[in-house]
Amino acid sequence: MAKDRTGQAQKLEHGAPRGSRPKGLPEAQRSCADRLVRELFQLISETDSAQCDVVRHKDSRAHRALVLGSLLFDFLAGWARDHLVGRVVNGIPGVFYAPGTEREQSLGEDRPWDDPALEAQGAAYDFSDASLNQKIVTEFVRSSSQLFAHDLAFRLSEAFEALTFGQVTDLVRPAQRHLKGAAYQLWLLRLEAAKHAAFRHGTGLRKEDALMRVAEAYQLGNPPDIYGWKTVERWEARLPQMLDPFMVHDTITMAYQHGQWHAHLSKQSKLDPQDQEFLDDLDGKYGQEALDTAGSRFRRLQPKRRT
Repeated sequence: MAKDRTGQAQKLEHGAPRGSRPKGLPEAQRSCADRLVRELFQLISETDSAQCDVVRHKDSRAHRALVLGSLLFDFLAGWARDHLVGRVVNGIPGVFYAPGTEREQSLGEDRPWDDPALEAQGAAYDFSDASLNQKIVTEFVRSSSQLFAHDLAFRLSEAFEALTFGQVTDLVRPAQRHLKGAAYQLWLLRLEAAKHAAFRHGTGLRKEDALMRVAEAYQLGNPPDIYGWKTVERWEARLPQMLDPFMVHDTITMAYQHGQWHAHLSKQSKLDPQDQEFLDDLDGKYGQEALDTAGSRFRRLQPKRRT
């Protein structure tokens, strides 16, 4: 059983918490950035198509390089992203200029876009306002065009800026799949249901019992009503057709393994702080409260059936 401490040993994979930037660049953070750069250079060397006709695992290494590149960006320029977010949240326009130029001198002394507090405000923003988020994406993509390939960045920023005018361009136009309402969110919540069932199955519950508990939280029927858990079982079978099949497989497999770890750690008489933190993370991610919340969201989004 491979130990996957999501949210614990993988914290580096998600970068430092937003808004937690220390003063300067501490040695530990510099060491992490150096390590990321070294691994990126190694991946460049290992995937050089000019050196060989076939590069084994190139796609996997490409994914890894993009993850590392995003972490490096977060380490070195996350403060700039947070400043940009804070500026947009406060309704302050961006002003591009080179220090010492005539354009800079024409701006006067009142420069709200330079307020140091904007960075912390941006780091604390919860991205709950759709209209602000559209403006943030527009500015971020425009100023970080090399992250997206320049032409795509231009098209993305143009598409999101058009949304602020109420115009939907082809890039963000919904696909015509004859699905109604919040179809995407509903399928994600069905994936949540399968994930919760897999976790409970991993802890030692029979598969049917795990499905029943999820069905009850989603109010699909009361155990031992067979309709409810059969519905969740059918969702699980259709998920690879509706969502990315690799994501579906990985999500359900990881949830099952997490259930196994939860059962193992729960039997220990005493846990070290690291294991206790991991167990607490699992309770928060898969516990009854998280399951009930997913079920409640599903019921709110699910179209009401005509009687």
